[in-house]
Amino acid sequence: MPTEADLAGFYAAGYSEAHGQLQQQQANRGHYRTHLRALARACGRRVPESRLLDFGSSYPILVEEAIAAGMQAVAVDDSVQVHQWSAASGIPCLKSAQIGDIPNQSIDILRLSHVLEHLVDPKPTLAVLLEKVKVGGLVYISQPNFPVFRAQACDIDLKDSVWPTHLHFFSAASLVRLANLSGLTIFGFDTHPLPSLAEQERLVAAVDPDCARLLGCFKGTRTRSFGRSGFPWYLGENSECWARKTGPRQTSDVDTRAHGAKLVFGRSGRIAISVGNFKSRIAWLMRTRSQ
Repeated sequence: MPTEADLAGFYAAGYSEAHGQLQQQQANRGHYRTHLRALARACGRRVPESRLLDFGSSYPILVEEAIAAGMQAVAVDDSVQVHQWSAASGIPCLKSAQIGDIPNQSIDILRLSHVLEHLVDPKPTLAVLLEKVKVGGLVYISQPNFPVFRAQACDIDLKDSVWPTHLHFFSAASLVRLANLSGLTIFGFDTHPLPSLAEQERLVAAVDPDCARLLGCFKGTRTRSFGRSGFPWYLGENSECWARKTGPRQTSDVDTRAHGAKLVFGRSGRIAISVGNFKSRIAWLMRTRSQ
C-alpha cells in the first residue's frame, strides 16, 4: 500500500492529464446541471441555498456549473494541472491538506464521485469530511462496484480492478457498511448500468452464497431494480449511494451487526433528521419514477 505522501505525489504529478479528465468533465456539463438539481432536491434545499463540497473533483466543471446556478461550492483536488486551470477560470479549488480551512458543519452537500477507491484509508478521510457537513446534510457517493462479498479468489475479470490506481474494491455491502460505521443514514442505493446478458451470468456465478445475509443491511433502503431483466440490482458496474449525516455516536452503545451502530440524538437532531429523511425519500421517489 502506498503512503499518503506517495499518493499525493502521484495525483499531483499528472494523473488528470494522463486520464483525459478535462475532456471527460467538459463532456458531462449537461449531466452535471441535472445532477446538481437532484442533489439539492435530495438535500431538501433550493439550488441557490445549498453549499456544496466536491471532494476529488478533478477539473471542477461541476463546481463551475454549481456556482453558475447560484450555489456556494468549492472543489478539492491535488492535481497541479487542476489547480492551474481552476485559478485561470476563477473556480475555488483547495488541496486535500486544506480541508481544515472549511468551517465545521457548514456544508449542505458532500459529493465523492469515484474517490473512495483511490484513498489509502477511506474511513478516516470520510470522518474528517463529515465534520464539515451539517447534521442532516446530504452525502453522495459513487464508485466502481464489485460483486465480491468476502476475500476469495475470483476467476472473473472485473472492470476497474486496476492496481495501484484503485486501492480498494467496494461491493454494495461493504460500501453500506462503511457508511453505517461513519454515522450515515442511507436512503437510496443503486448500481448501474445493466451488464450484457453474458456478463450477467458470469457475475451471478461469482456472488457468494452468504451475500443474501450481508445484503440484509439494505433493509429499509430504497433501491431500483433493472426492470424486466430480473438481474440483481446490486451487481451493476457502478454504485450510487445517497445518505444523510446523522448526529454524534454514543461509543458505549454499538451494535456491530449488519445494520451498523446505534445512534443517539438530541430532540432537535431527531427532528432535523426526520424532516430531512422525509424530504429525501420524496425526492428519491420522484427521481426513480422519472427514470
